[in-house]
Amino acid sequence: MNPSTRPTTHDVTRALFDTLSNWAGVHANVVLDLPAPLGVTEGLLEALPDDEAIVLAPRDEPVVVGLGAALELTARGPERLTQIARRASSATFDRVTLPGGTPEPVRFLGGFAFESESAPDWGRFGAARFVVPRWTYRRDGEVASLQAVVDAETAPRMAGRIVAEYASILAALRRGVLTRAPSAVRVRRDDEAEYAAAVASAVEAIRAREANKIVLARESIVEADTPFSAAHVFRALLGPGPALAFALRCGGQTFVGASPERLVRVSGRQATTEALAGTAEASEALETLKNLEEHRLVVRWIRDRLEPVSEAVVAPDRPVVRRLPHVAHLATPIESRLLAPMHVLAVADALYPTPAIAGTPLGVALRTIGSLEGRPRGWYSGAVGSFDTHGEGELHVALRSALIEGGRARVFVGAGIVADSEPDAELRETIAKERTMLDALAPQATGAERAAP
Repeated sequence: MNPSTRPTTHDVTRALFDTLSNWAGVHANVVLDLPAPLGVTEGLLEALPDDEAIVLAPRDEPVVVGLGAALELTARGPERLTQIARRASSATFDRVTLPGGTPEPVRFLGGFAFESESAPDWGRFGAARFVVPRWTYRRDGEVASLQAVVDAETAPRMAGRIVAEYASILAALRRGVLTRAPSAVRVRRDDEAEYAAAVASAVEAIRAREANKIVLARESIVEADTPFSAAHVFRALLGPGPALAFALRCGGQTFVGASPERLVRVSGRQATTEALAGTAEASEALETLKNLEEHRLVVRWIRDRLEPVSEAVVAPDRPVVRRLPHVAHLATPIESRLLAPMHVLAVADALYPTPAIAGTPLGVALRTIGSLEGRPRGWYSGAVGSFDTHGEGELHVALRSALIEGGRARVFVGAGIVADSEPDAELRETIAKERTMLDALAPQATGAERAAP
């Protein structure tokens, strides 16, 4: 756009207020496309601090930030993803593109927990929750767009509030992050002995042929004298390593992480997923018999789940090595040509939970996890992502993550247990995996300041 013809902020603000004040559309929601500047994306986490927020930064793809909730979809139980997909498909929208605005598809942002029921420590996150944000900012390289979604019935009454929020968003993009990261943290690993004992119990069950693989999770507690800054944590997680950096704020808690693993992406009839299993510290051998067998189980399971709904499922014969800052994984990309278009949540439902986060056989693994872990996982090892009104979208497994509340963070990690697993080695693997989150929670702290007391 020629700078001389670019609308001023005053022009856009006036058009926004007038459109909402006089709204008389026919559908349930009104979408407004507005111009947006390039700015500090993570600064938006501080734009509307009392509202929920979602930031999704997939590797090599546009960053999406959602603020507030214009439309909220929640569900629980074994049919939770089916229920959300069905309700999302019935949502209707009118659209107005204001001067300088760029139309972008309406997207539902959110995710779901490992368990199909709500976990008590996870507040309003629930078992599954997706929202159409009241504000969606999208940045793709040097191009940015902003979208507001308002309930049509309340649009005239919301006009003043929406205009004020628009000003806050523009200010946050300009100024960046104001909060500070803690200079020192304390790490507590109270469950080390219990975790080693749980691994030994799982190995015993596997050697007795009750299961082939069981994934066991544990958590460390990280405490600081000042509240953690979700914006700083998210910024520290950005980079070439994770497949998705994410932050979800809801009801005073923020779930933040750097997932190395895509659960599924659906575009048309093409579904893309991957097997990510078999892990070693960066300095250790990765392609051991133990890791290769663990990986083979996951690849076979995913193929078995996709083949009934696919014309063809294609995967290479051998995994590749995916190296991250502290660990390396065996990874196999898997492509499916679906028999018919499917909602991304429907494909996710067919795949989830994979053996990479639960184990095989699935029923035995889930029962063992429930008895040995001792508490619900909540959204750790669940999934986060987005989809559009046609059901196309992408979800990532919520790994390498932490739940932040004030100056306390719970850091979640896990390891896949097979017959040759050794408890001390699996514990060391989980400690290596948590380094990414510890570095992000206190990037200014030294190693000594992060040490367990």
